[in-house]
Amino acid sequence: GIGGGGLLVPIFLLVNNWGPPRASALSLATISGGSLANLYTYTRRYHPNREFLRPLIDYDASLLFCPALLAGTSLGTLFSVVFPDLLTVACMIVVLGYSGLRTLMAGLRKIKKHPQGKPTATNDNAVSSSGAEATVIGHKTESVELTGAVEVSQELQDIYSRDSSLLPVRKLMLTCAIWILVLLCALLRGGKSGKSLISAQCGGPVYWLVFFGSLCAMLVATLGLRIALLRSVKQKSALGLTALPGDLQWTPRTTAIYPAFAVLAGVLAGLLGIGGGMVLGPLLGALGCTP
Repeated sequence: GIGGGGLLVPIFLLVNNWGPPRASALSLATISGGSLANLYTYTRRYHPNREFLRPLIDYDASLLFCPALLAGTSLGTLFSVVFPDLLTVACMIVVLGYSGLRTLMAGLRKIKKHPQGKPTATNDNAVSSSGAEATVIGHKTESVELTGAVEVSQELQDIYSRDSSLLPVRKLMLTCAIWILVLLCALLRGGKSGKSLISAQCGGPVYWLVFFGSLCAMLVATLGLRIALLRSVKQKSALGLTALPGDLQWTPRTTAIYPAFAVLAGVLAGLLGIGGGMVLGPLLGALGCTP
């Protein structure tokens, strides 16, 4: 899930002898088709933890990260034009080295934690303390109960039913709206090689007005999504629904820190063309998110 930019950019630099800005731009265009294909594949899969039937993709996290990531990408694209080639290459070496080291250390920790050949308990054959097999929450059954004793309220069952959908239309529509807004701002702004739809001169007042206006819009969107996510988590907690192992823990602190990391990932994606997954992947793994 780290994207092909970490391989394509060095290949373009070494084999084709292209400059970092051109190599970064071409790598992003090259991996876009594969990214869309992978996205479709992941949207058809459920989470491996069957205690709560839900999609493999954490749409709450992706929606919260989306505006911050796109804002960082806009900044990174700007930096790619301003930074000298030597600084861009140095940043790439540092990021790729750090990402590879963190991924290696995470893998070694998992190997030590679960040695080969040692069986581990799974959620599919989990048995309650009373000896009865636990019901998988989220499946439609005639009588929704946990271990045959605790009855699930109708409000909580509605949350299970909503969160178990593979295609949450509302969250997908919000994500698409954010993408379209950033694309529209980019077309209005134009650039060094692209003509502005409103004839804004590159580096002129209108150019910077649109640029910083899009960043402010992403900031407002992130704050709004953060408030909505915290409200949803509070409602679930009041009903007794807690995060499962491998889930991101949403608190006022984490909902502020994680988007900041997404901004950094976006800057590196726009600057180096390596894709935000090269940074977010190891980071989410370090935060306890399942691979």
